[in-house]
Amino acid sequence: APETHFETLCVDERGNTYDTTTAGASIYGIDSRCVSTTLSGGSTRGYCFKHVCSDWDTATQQWSAVDITLNTNEVLRCARSDALSTQSVSSIAGVVSVQCPDIDVVCGHTLQPFACKYGHWS
Repeated sequence: APETHFETLCVDERGNTYDTTTAGASIYGIDSRCVSTTLSGGSTRGYCFKHVCSDWDTATQQWSAVDITLNTNEVLRCARSDALSTQSVSSIAGVVSVQCPDIDVVCGHTLQPFACKYGHWS
């Protein structure tokens, strides 16, 4: 039977403990990935948000951007050139910026970036 119990947020890589504080549209799921955010006080915290890989380039076999759903009012687009740079955000209380991910790490080099290649999600 498929696993139905999931934590709602991601594991904080610095302490390996579950972060129970929510932010905007943070969610744990197959198409969610964790990003580093900077809080208004200057500290950093990891939150998981839905990611959608965008603009597939057939010539290079690469995704050109990733859209991160931060809130119902804000989707952050991170271009390939934005990898590991910090982008200002406004829709999440207490969060002032998000670090854009490396698109190849998040999306890979296939047309189904979040598909389970060898088996099934459980």
